Amino acid sequence: MIDTLLGMFSPYAAMSRELQSLFKLDRAPVCRAEHGRLEILIRGAGVTDDALEQRIAFARRLTEAARPLLRTHSKRKRRRYAERAIAVVFEDEKVVGEGIATSRFMYVASHDHDTNRDASRNPARSALDAAWP
Repeated sequence: MIDTLLGMFSPYAAMSRELQSLFKLDRAPVCRAEHGRLEILIRGAGVTDDALEQRIAFARRLTEAARPLLRTHSKRKRRRYAERAIAVVFEDEKVVGEGIATSRFMYVASHDHDTNRDASRNPARSALDAAWP
């Protein structure tokens, strides 16, 4: 109920609904700007029980779908998040004994930056990176 109310007034509500329909999620993800990056929170999808590789693959697919949606946003302030890191958080709850256990997994997908720009700033660092196996 709270997620529904927050989602209605979120500046990313359209993107949240689009991600929900693309990935056929039961609940719309909560999208919000946190710590200078976009955070996509998915609750109750059962993803935290999957293998690590599956969780990472799902998170990457989410970020690959979110970036074009952000780039077409009507507000420049929100479009800039397409060029920044995006955090994907999976949260699931289970009844264990007499209580509830919450498991949480976070994946931060960094944005690929122009490597030539980094090489021009610090040639010694780029030489180290090139020599690293």
